[in-house]
Amino acid sequence: MSKDRNILIVEDDLLLATDIKKNLKIQGWKIAGIAKNYESAMSIMKKGNVDLALIDIKLDGPEDGIMTATELLKIKWIPIIYITGNAPYEVKQRMRETYPSAFLQKPLRVRELSTQIDLAFNNYDEGLTGNPERKEPELLALPTKDGLVNIRSSEIIYVKAATKSTNLFLTSSELQRHSISNSDSLLVSVKFGRLTSQLPPVFFKLGRSETINLNHVKKIWQESVHLTSHVLTIPEGRRETLIKRFNLVER
Repeated sequence: MSKDRNILIVEDDLLLATDIKKNLKIQGWKIAGIAKNYESAMSIMKKGNVDLALIDIKLDGPEDGIMTATELLKIKWIPIIYITGNAPYEVKQRMRETYPSAFLQKPLRVRELSTQIDLAFNNYDEGLTGNPERKEPELLALPTKDGLVNIRSSEIIYVKAATKSTNLFLTSSELQRHSISNSDSLLVSVKFGRLTSQLPPVFFKLGRSETINLNHVKKIWQESVHLTSHVLTIPEGRRETLIKRFNLVER
């Protein structure tokens, strides 16, 4: 997995936070910043470069780590990993309400931390991270060079990353609805990662630059997936994961 992701460390023990930062950078991870409390965490989060938060449940200030995580998730749904001591039952119940990816006990072990971060991103990319507040509107209002357009998510066959934008490959009916006759796709001015984070769970990340709508999968062959009017190559190692998204009936 690519480690080109930004991690926010929320820890009021500066020595520990600095040590975590140093060790994660050695492991190849990028650090969005260190926050010692709720206010500084929110400030870093609002800059928009945080992909995962590593949060101590005990922080300096009136807001604890769980409250901080709750507010961070209102800005952007990201994986949360808690650093905990011997937390009482009621605290653990509160933590679960933020759908954390992992709980790590102090003292932290660097290799375990890096592994849990890797797993958290993998589950997030596969759509396996819970998000009860995630909106799944049928219509997506997307910016283009001609202004905002409303696209039905169910009519998106697949999306493909482009430079600072994304190509939407649409059904013939959706193309017709938008009077698109000279192309089978629509270029929208939204980055691939940002757009795919807003798509419903029926979409599957096939590779680094392609996400497909599983409802438009007609056939899965040896190294290719056949969609409505499109055939895409399945990247190495993704075929089994793709098949698991369907209710496979054995012979």
